[in-house]
Amino acid sequence: MEWFEMEIESLRDIGLLQEKKKQIKDSVINPDLNWNSRMELYKQVQLINMRIEKLSYRATSC
Repeated sequence: MEWFEMEIESLRDIGLLQEKKKQIKDSVINPDLNWNSRMELYKQVQLINMRIEKLSYRATSC
């Protein structure tokens, strides 16, 4: 998960972050995933949401 956090923190394009989030959310419905795998994906979505929020806050506070 550490590599994912580093990747997300390096991104500054909200549109790209939203696309990544959509891809992850689409993969959650895969019936082959177990509960732990789904939880990892949900954590990734949370990280992306936090990054988007952070970038949005910076954009509005400047």
